[in-house]
Amino acid sequence: MAAATAPPVPATSRPAVVPWYVAAGVIAATSAKVGVIWDISWHRSIGRDTFWTPAHMAIYLGGALAGTACGWLALRTTFSGVGAERDAGVRFWGFRAPLGAWVCIWGALAMITSGPFDNWWHNAYGLDVKVLSPPHVILALGLWAIQLGALFLVLSVQNRAPEALRLYGVLAAYMIAILLQNVATIGIEQIGFANLAHNRLYYLVAAGAVPLLLVAAGRGVRLRWPATTAAAAYMAFSLLMIWVLQLFPATPKLAPVFNPVTHMVPPPFPLLLVPAGVAIDLLMHRVGTGRDWRLAALLGVAFFAVFFVTQWFFAEFLLTPHARNFFFGVDQWDYSSRVGPWRYRFWRSDVNPVTPRSLLVAALLAVVSARLAALPPIALVAAVHVGSPDTFFEGAAGPYTVRVIVRSPGVVPGLAQITVRVLAPKSVRRVLVLPVYWDPRTAAPPPPDIAARVPGDSTLYDAALWLMTGGSYSVQVTVEGDAGTGTALVPVMAVATRRLALQRSLGAGLLAFGVFLCVGAVALIGAAVRESGLEPGADPDRRRTGRARVAMGVSAAVIAAALLGGRAWWNAVDAAYRSGLYQPPHATATVRAEGGGHVLRLAIDDTSWTNPRRQWTPLVPDHGHLMHLFLVRDSTLGAFAHLHPLPLDSTTFDAAVPPLAAGRYRVYADIVHESGFAQTLVATVDLGTPTGTWRPSDPDDAWTGNGKGERGNVADLADGSTMIWDRSAAPIVVDQEAPLHFVVTDPRGRPATLEPYMGMAGHAMLTRTDGAVFVHLHPAGSVSLAALETFQLRQPGDTIRGALAKRLTTMPMGSGQRGAVRSGEVTFPYAFPQPGPYRIWVQVKRNGRILTGVFDANVGPAR
Repeated sequence: MAAATAPPVPATSRPAVVPWYVAAGVIAATSAKVGVIWDISWHRSIGRDTFWTPAHMAIYLGGALAGTACGWLALRTTFSGVGAERDAGVRFWGFRAPLGAWVCIWGALAMITSGPFDNWWHNAYGLDVKVLSPPHVILALGLWAIQLGALFLVLSVQNRAPEALRLYGVLAAYMIAILLQNVATIGIEQIGFANLAHNRLYYLVAAGAVPLLLVAAGRGVRLRWPATTAAAAYMAFSLLMIWVLQLFPATPKLAPVFNPVTHMVPPPFPLLLVPAGVAIDLLMHRVGTGRDWRLAALLGVAFFAVFFVTQWFFAEFLLTPHARNFFFGVDQWDYSSRVGPWRYRFWRSDVNPVTPRSLLVAALLAVVSARLAALPPIALVAAVHVGSPDTFFEGAAGPYTVRVIVRSPGVVPGLAQITVRVLAPKSVRRVLVLPVYWDPRTAAPPPPDIAARVPGDSTLYDAALWLMTGGSYSVQVTVEGDAGTGTALVPVMAVATRRLALQRSLGAGLLAFGVFLCVGAVALIGAAVRESGLEPGADPDRRRTGRARVAMGVSAAVIAAALLGGRAWWNAVDAAYRSGLYQPPHATATVRAEGGGHVLRLAIDDTSWTNPRRQWTPLVPDHGHLMHLFLVRDSTLGAFAHLHPLPLDSTTFDAAVPPLAAGRYRVYADIVHESGFAQTLVATVDLGTPTGTWRPSDPDDAWTGNGKGERGNVADLADGSTMIWDRSAAPIVVDQEAPLHFVVTDPRGRPATLEPYMGMAGHAMLTRTDGAVFVHLHPAGSVSLAALETFQLRQPGDTIRGALAKRLTTMPMGSGQRGAVRSGEVTFPYAFPQPGPYRIWVQVKRNGRILTGVFDANVGPAR
């Protein structure tokens, strides 16, 4: 499920282009950071400045750009955005916009406020002796807000638009590098200069601040080496500022001038963070996520060990003559500095020495900092059948044909809503539903629930079932009636994919009650102290009144502290929940030339995939194939392929690429685990001009370059036959049952005789044009037949890992149809999850040839 934190990114002819509001946020954050570094250099080189200096203009340009762009985004989303865009935004005073936009707007207002305040501060108290002052704190809060807002915008697009993971991952790592610059700027007096690298405070500050950002990059940025990339970007940004600033001449304009500088004084050489970033990435590759305190301990200790060793000795090098050059930019001091031998020595090492105890404290701070990196919800989610979390099933429950829809709760434990429609005209007495967890070692399942008949529809039943544990379930649907008793199994994935926001009306009501209770408690305590010991009718004297006021003040402070503690507790629970939200393993698609053609390789490169503690169960074949891979041309949806890669090992799959038109393609790969847990991996790949002759990796591979949608409701097939979408004139609406029924006729207009394609009448794949939804459907619905088989065929001995997978691998292709398909018809049960334009590809098999019909649909919002 795509995270609802930003408006969906519309499909364009250049799908990898960064959305305008994201680009504005990144540019604004960069401008502001450049301005801050430039301003500090200005004060160190020239001294005197005004509000209108170029450095200040760069800072406030960032605030103005972020505020204007995000303000316009909020107005556009509120007043002219489509329903999906408005629903995806965060409501604030009646307006809607992405969370990152609101953070940027707040930051812009804070920066604007700090401008005149800072100017007055200088007039009132003189130039700042230290970097931090009250107006600078407000400015720093505004800067942090703009940069965090830009990071949130990038991350929301990264997680909602998997077709551009690498591009958005690089941008996210760059934004974390900007935040690392903030840490270096704020801590310039503790960790800025190499001369400080042999004192205790240097390592305490670095250990407390830096791991938070580097580990957050490792957790939330979708790159192979995220922490390393962020550290490298931080150092590259710093070096660029060092080199550029030295090119500008400068003359001090404030006396006394003890050090006559001739050019802008550059910032100190940056912290050497790349080795520490590599250590973090290597450790996360090795250990993976989960067990956050243990992982934090490993990451914190690893960071500090690498950082201490590299920085201790590298700082010694920076104090030598070898570093006194343009590249390193060291030994350059303020115009107000009295130059002396102190510049080649370590500072405070005698009064604040590094001791074993201080190193232990610094290591513990690094561990805590690494643990805190797990709390911010910077890694949002995607789900199996991208953007379509509900489960659809149509099949037989003994003598009864049923259509079952399981509405995912999105949380675990959660209450799933289930509807059962009995399609056959048979008398039914009752319908029972029961969730069964995949692991037979668990306790016996509870008794089944009786589904209630929906008033006004004698064929429809509904129920609500608790899914208590994350993983794979089967919902057992039992129908009892005059024709006997029949049971159907419906595989369901129970994963936490969302966090429900507190409704505004409910929050307002709770707040009102909370204020009333808190104020009432303080008033009651005051009355008790003031009057409880008085004689009847006596008035309290000044002493009692004073005591009452003191008691009320103390009680108010205690209640405020309790509220803050409760808020922290709530935030900790919320953060722990967010950190556990499901996201599919990361995969990377590449293409190489081989044998006169091209071969696509999909590599599952997520650290959790091979982490023994994660214990993914083995893959099982789904109607004959370990993986079903789909290529969709990103810009126009004008080309499509359904491939079945061959496994090279447990993480790598190869498939010959058909002669598709060159361009960028979205990659979706369906896999099923032995537990019955089905996942859809997402990636992107750029295909070049086709060459050579295509030799499919598997006989069931098929593709089409037909860029047209339907003509009315009719699509021409490659062999001269016709596919007709038999649909009503009523519009398709979100979340309403819309079974997709197709009829194939031969060139003479007669019902065509179809053959089973991978054991079933056909396959349908549909996607929303922007990629927010992708689903692979069968006549049995959205369920995976392999997942269904894992529940049907599981035996007591299958508690041994791999036993069921081995048996399923040796079985013939799944439980599909045999012989001819009835009347050339095929139906797929479904309900569209989001409004918008969709493209549908329907594949059938006729005379040994796989044929693909292409249709377009427009889905309206819920009424």
